[in-house]
Amino acid sequence: MLALWLALLAQDDPLVFHERASGMRVSLPADSWKLRTRDFKLNWYGTRCEIESSDGAVKGLLYASVAGWNVRALATWREKGLRGTAGTDELTVDRDEWAARDRGEWLRREFRLVFRGTPFRYVDLHFARGRHNVEWVLWVKEDEWEARREEMRRVSRAAKFVGAWTCPGCGDSGMASPNECEDCGAVGVVGHEALRNLAAKYEIQIVADPAKVYPVKCSTGNVITAEKSTDRLVSDYCDRLARELGRYPEALLRRLALERIVLVQNVRMNGNKVGAVTDHERDTMHLEVRDGRENALFFEETIHHELFHVLDVRDDGSSTADAEWEKLNPAGFRYDPKIKASGRFEDDLQGFLNTYSQTAVGEDKAEVYGQSVVRGKALAKRASRDAVIARKIARVRELVERYEPALDEKFWKAVGVE
Repeated sequence: MLALWLALLAQDDPLVFHERASGMRVSLPADSWKLRTRDFKLNWYGTRCEIESSDGAVKGLLYASVAGWNVRALATWREKGLRGTAGTDELTVDRDEWAARDRGEWLRREFRLVFRGTPFRYVDLHFARGRHNVEWVLWVKEDEWEARREEMRRVSRAAKFVGAWTCPGCGDSGMASPNECEDCGAVGVVGHEALRNLAAKYEIQIVADPAKVYPVKCSTGNVITAEKSTDRLVSDYCDRLARELGRYPEALLRRLALERIVLVQNVRMNGNKVGAVTDHERDTMHLEVRDGRENALFFEETIHHELFHVLDVRDDGSSTADAEWEKLNPAGFRYDPKIKASGRFEDDLQGFLNTYSQTAVGEDKAEVYGQSVVRGKALAKRASRDAVIARKIARVRELVERYEPALDEKFWKAVGVE
């Protein structure tokens, strides 16, 4: 699990908040700030700590969730929530500032809020990396804004996050490197230089020996299980995984911010065999390295299919609903998760690439994307005689380019589609 650390204005003998479960840390100068870690007064759900200037003029809090949203979506969600709060008279966004940092996406928004006739000024910092969303927000009454705004901006700009991972071997949650554990000596990928370099570059933990990983119990009630595979099968799969990840522009993999990829066999969801599964709660892809290996395109498409699921959640917080996509389907069609489905590519199924695409809107989108990457020319031919498929291909390319502009026409030409 990627832990998050927040350090603000390091001082001698500061006030310190440290929540070990999430790894978040806040340090404030004790001579000018007050810190609350319980008995909260500001009534924001998800609060980890509250702060207040010593004179009581400036208030603020640290909020955290694992929604997996990008910062723009998070800021929009917060704005919508405040506008809908009883007592809000007016809300005006003054400025948005994108901040370039080593990890994640950062957006600092300043806005004016009139609440029950009293105007306030806010400095609201949003951070997103993978599934993790953090908000560091400060506010003051408008008549104090001129005197306090530079101080508030300085506190906001000082925020930093440092990653920490959980070892799949010993369970230690303080790993400084995603693939090397100082306590037990465990390493993620042994002997595969290309994949090891990719993992280091994008801070992805690659796990081939999942001693402490399974079973994975999701908040939805789903349970993911799998088994350790052989060194030979993992090595063969590493070649393929490194090649397929290498197709992508650096910007995309950094934005997706996967925490972990597990290379195993006999992957199951609630006891049922699956070719792969993505656990969005932990930003983890569980990939099957044994079953299906005789079909190279299937293995390759699965990697891109699962990556799209991650992108789909990052884009708007959901991979299970898309009303605009459903409008592309033949009239009267309804997705059915209970049908007997196959991921085998079918060339004559009107509007769909296989029966698995008919189980859910998220799977339909992921199939169109994954197949577009590995079977681009075949899909182009298919689209020439299937208007629904043509619309879906155009839509999925629009979606991914909107999320990451580097997935543009140049990208599709590079993977051999055009």
